[in-house]
Amino acid sequence: MALYDIKEFLTLNDVADYLADKCSYDFNLECSIDQDRLIETIIQLVRSRKLNPVFHYIGSVDWLEKKVITRKSGRFNNHEIVLTDIKYDMRVNDYYFVSDRNFNRLIENNCSNYINIINCTIEPYHVDGKQEIVENKILDYRKVKEDYSITFHDLLYPKLDLDKLFSQTEADADTIEKLKEQIADLENQLAQAKAEPINKPADDKDLTPKDSAYCLIAVLKDLLLNPDISAYHFKNDSENSSNKPSQTGLSSYIDEMKIFGIKKDNINILFQDANKKLKDVKKKS
Repeated sequence: MALYDIKEFLTLNDVADYLADKCSYDFNLECSIDQDRLIETIIQLVRSRKLNPVFHYIGSVDWLEKKVITRKSGRFNNHEIVLTDIKYDMRVNDYYFVSDRNFNRLIENNCSNYINIINCTIEPYHVDGKQEIVENKILDYRKVKEDYSITFHDLLYPKLDLDKLFSQTEADADTIEKLKEQIADLENQLAQAKAEPINKPADDKDLTPKDSAYCLIAVLKDLLLNPDISAYHFKNDSENSSNKPSQTGLSSYIDEMKIFGIKKDNINILFQDANKKLKDVKKKS
């Protein structure tokens, strides 16, 4: 077991060990090239919202309450956070998120800057990451009252963020393999359909099963090759789901694309037929 396994927050050295184990790359932090490579990796993860840096603060704060006001415009929700109350001052010994603005200041001049956070409003770190923004929710913030400075090398990184990142990557790989299998099986079905005579002309208002399968293969190909799409776009939002990528979630995602001739019902039928056919083929091999 590595030392980082028992920590909730990781130092720069801990992150180097973690990524070395996961990516099989040995970061030698005494080498400037390796250190720059590690720091650039962390910066990219922070900017893509996959890693949320925190710092440890011991001192006095004003405890603030802020309310989320949600304004809906079409499909989008615009959130505004307004101060509702200053409850009282208190002493704290806790971990707090670094704002985007302060993070950008810390990485200037080759990460040699330091910033003073007195009078800054800071958000407490929670085990499950950042507080979820929901309508009419009261959020807990604090305002630093004491002179306190931090540098980039004072930052800590929640191990939970990295664990989530790598578990998601593994799930993406599994889902992509399943998609590849389904595409291959649909292509086999299409090859068989080409060899069979079509006895009934297609209605102008509907696609034939063969044409629906062609369209579905094209959609799956585009999803598979799109770098902005991950398996976690295909989650099933029902209460009984595991909140992981699923065939049902994939069907719903494609259905929401509103492509003529590819509706949720016939997507599921094609997937069921493909799964059955693939299972039969595997038995024979």
